[in-house]
Amino acid sequence: MELPLFAMLQRTPRVALTLSLVLFSLTIAPALYSFLANPTIPLLISSSETDGPFPSDHMHPSVRILPPVNSPIPAPLNLTRHRKSSYHSPPVTTSTLRTQIRDDEQRCDLFKGEWIPNEESPYYNNATCWAIQEHQNCMKFGRPDTGFMRWRWKPDGCDLPIFDPNEFLEMVRGKSMGFVGHWHYRPSVYYENNTIIGCHYCQLPNISDFSMFYGYRKAFRTAFKAILDSETFEGVMYLRTFAPSHFEGGLWNEGGNCLRKGPYQRNETQDDVTMKLHKIQVEEFERAEVEAKRKGKRFRLLDTTQAMWLRPDGHPSRYGHLPEANVSLYNDCVHWCLPGPIDNLNDFLLAMIKREEEKGLLAQVRKMMS
Repeated sequence: MELPLFAMLQRTPRVALTLSLVLFSLTIAPALYSFLANPTIPLLISSSETDGPFPSDHMHPSVRILPPVNSPIPAPLNLTRHRKSSYHSPPVTTSTLRTQIRDDEQRCDLFKGEWIPNEESPYYNNATCWAIQEHQNCMKFGRPDTGFMRWRWKPDGCDLPIFDPNEFLEMVRGKSMGFVGHWHYRPSVYYENNTIIGCHYCQLPNISDFSMFYGYRKAFRTAFKAILDSETFEGVMYLRTFAPSHFEGGLWNEGGNCLRKGPYQRNETQDDVTMKLHKIQVEEFERAEVEAKRKGKRFRLLDTTQAMWLRPDGHPSRYGHLPEANVSLYNDCVHWCLPGPIDNLNDFLLAMIKREEEKGLLAQVRKMMS
């Protein structure tokens, strides 16, 4: 005869105690933590990429002290996360209790949605954050508009909570994280079996010139293979798809610029290069994911390209340097202003980490109940 749950628990005190602790961690503990949390400003994650004559996309700035000069701090700038917004959307909050991802949100596609107004942002500026690299410090160099800072990503069918640095640091306590950049626009020489088979932008005699798409695909396939072949890697591999550039009126070295003041509508079609690079990333990820599942490894996709494609207004343009500066990328439509749309990548990352953690907790409950 099948016993009811409470009877099973009475006969198995160890299971009851364990289940109680799990439920406590899912309900009571987050509530207590929300009273203790005191969020300040978003954590900025370093990228190892450097500037050069060929564009490369940055995720976040590296550490550098830059006092604000030449332009006033835009006003009003609200540095709290709790002011009410005039936009009637789901409330923006960072408390652990309010940001718990529910079962329906586990099934929600975080990367399909649109940008909606967020008058609570920005949560920092070039006076309160010393980690903004100069070429991304648009307020310092006089960018006159501030509307590009006042948007947030809203997935269809669920909400994407604003990044909470305290919660993030608590979740990754005792863990290691690594970030890998790429330079697919830069000159490259391609080797196979210690032999040069081609290059890109190299102009070497008697060497075939391959497109950057060849090296781009090879780079991801090689990186995924290294992780799949590792016998010691037991973590989670997240592929964050690339953030596209937005040159209009010409290429980066032909007078192209990015002067828009707001996001695209959600149905704006990506350009051919963006679509092809994104397609390569997703194809290589899905190819590797098949083997990852077979080997019990966890591969996850942060498919942020479409969200960032809709933000042509978020680049520095000419506001990443002094007007008279002699720089190779004068109108910068590759990197991103800070504060700006690129901050939302933190929101995506934290949401994905939380989903991974909750999958683990739910799996423990299911195992105990089976």
